[in-house]
This record gives sequence, C-alpha cells and structure tokens, in this order.
Amino acid sequence: MEGMSRQRYRYYQEKIIQQKRKQDQEKNKRRPFCNFLVRLSHDLGKRMLSNPKKGPLHYRSPARMVWRVIRGMMPHKTKKGALALERLTVFEGIPHPFDKMKRSVMPLALKNLKVRPGRKSCRLGDLAKSIGWHHNELVDRLETKRKTKAAAWYTSKKVRLELFLLLLMLNVPLSPKNLCMYTSIRFFCFWGYNLCDRRNWPS
Repeated sequence: MEGMSRQRYRYYQEKIIQQKRKQDQEKNKRRPFCNFLVRLSHDLGKRMLSNPKKGPLHYRSPARMVWRVIRGMMPHKTKKGALALERLTVFEGIPHPFDKMKRSVMPLALKNLKVRPGRKSCRLGDLAKSIGWHHNELVDRLETKRKTKAAAWYTSKKVRLELFLLLLMLNVPLSPKNLCMYTSIRFFCFWGYNLCDRRNWPS
C-alpha cells in the first residue's frame, strides 16, 4: 500500500508540474503584449489636471503613434523642425496613391536584422486595438485585397518580360506593324503558353 501511495503521489506531482509548465508557456506568449499594454496604460493616465485639452494628447491610431514618436526625435518647435514635420506623412497600410509607387526598404529598421532573437516584441496594431482603435480589421481586409492585386500585377509583369525577351531573341522590331503579333503573343502568355521554352519557338 505504501508503494502504491508513493507512485500515486509522484504521478499527481508530475501532472501538476506539467500543468504549471503549460500555464507558464501561455503566460510567456502573452507576457510581451501585456507588458507593453501596462506601460501604455500608465502613459495614457498622464494629463493636465486644470485643462486636459492642453495636456499630452494620446493618439489611438498606430500612424499617429509613430508620428508622435518621430516628433519627439525632432526639434519640432523650431522653424526648421516644424517644416520637416509638415513633410512627414504616416499611414496605416499602403493607401491608393502609394501602392503603385516604388517602395524602398530600410535595413536599419528591419526586425530580422536589428532585433536579437528571443527579444520581446508585439504588433502595434494589436496594441492600438486594445486601447480603443477600431479600424484594425478594416486595414487588414484592405491590405489583403491590395496584396492579391499586387500579386496578379507581378505575374503579368513577368509574362511581359518573357515576351520582350522572346521578341529580342527572334530579332523582331517592335513597331506598330507588329502590334497584332505582339497582342497574340500576349494572349498565349496569358493562357500559360510557355514561350520561353525553345521547343515552342517557330522554326
């Protein structure tokens, strides 16, 4: 009986340890977001007692949060800094006029290069949603729509590039007379006819 009781005690002890490990893992997943939320909620309570309209304005949208952080890095009370701040525009996602422009990558701001693996981080949109920003789902929906359109445009661009290379290899001059053939080749490329394969070329 004593041996059975010890075995049961060990079994329950191991079970409790496993449950605690699972709880700790869930807490660790949630902890970075909670820590940032606690800091942000502490800052949201700061205001001017006599007239809160004059006090520090706490923006809820991620774009204005980033704008406010950048403003703190600039001498915005001088004329030069104020003019520079007027030229700064921040958006959630990529709106219409900018989605078809050439975009550049800043290596100094990439998370994969500058943040050490294992460091705590969270998404700014989730943080803004938790304090009262109501457009998180809308921005996500618009971004998915933009990405599908961009992917379709990129595939058509690759087809046009293959077509241009084919015409160069065939030594066909691109003139208005060859416009009909140009459109027919585009038609074949649109329906997946691999014209870059030499077996499909005219003899």
